[in-house]
Amino acid sequence: MGPIKEILDIARRANVALVGVGTVEAERSRFVEFSALSAEEMRQIAELHGGVGEIGAHIYDMEGRTCASKYADRVIGLTLHELKQIPHVIGVAATESKAMPLYGALRGGYLHTLITDEAAANGVLRLFEQHFHGYSEEPS
Repeated sequence: MGPIKEILDIARRANVALVGVGTVEAERSRFVEFSALSAEEMRQIAELHGGVGEIGAHIYDMEGRTCASKYADRVIGLTLHELKQIPHVIGVAATESKAMPLYGALRGGYLHTLITDEAAANGVLRLFEQHFHGYSEEPS
């Protein structure tokens, strides 16, 4: 574990991080291809734990709260809490299917900068409007 620990210690001291934001939708997720999780486990993460997205294989819900912790225990890498300690985190994701994962990542405060496309950005704005509609309106 020596070299891995050294690399993770370097990552913890980073000033900037570039991360991909992934979905947990089994049909659309690269996470299934590159992890030990099956499509069925991914469905359970979404249905039973409310998971919507992942960063560094750590799963979070719509509000950006970590969830499905039994799967996170398998991950060797920075936690979402450690990621939040990095001064500037840049998230990258595109397509409409990433709107919910991006929304959760933004709600969780994991990203400072976002690189995305119009479809994903519009999807995030729609989710924001759905969840916060009426909060800024004057009382009747």
